[in-house]
Amino acid sequence: MIDGKIVYTESDCGTILDGWHGWTNTARAVRLAMGHGFVIDADELADLERYETDSGNDDNDTVSGQGGLCDRATEYLGSITAPGLEWVWDDGLTLMTETDADEFGHHG
Repeated sequence: MIDGKIVYTESDCGTILDGWHGWTNTARAVRLAMGHGFVIDADELADLERYETDSGNDDNDTVSGQGGLCDRATEYLGSITAPGLEWVWDDGLTLMTETDADEFGHHG
């Protein structure tokens, strides 16, 4: 939450980052979260900026690896999202109800 406020509600459900953006969606998710108050340190920002210019660089795992910036950003987005909704990565990043996520096979 940002100052105790929910940013994303059921009216926001749908595709947030379309899959046609490919590998850049991982960096875009971090930027989206940063726009809502997600904080990263200077080294992580430098890694993100390198990643945005060359996905094949050595910082790839820092941004897109398990537990990396993208995972942390997605968790942060969940913290500013109304209860009963879930962020789902598939062919992009989608905000959906937990019921839809269960039906889609991506709950939890």
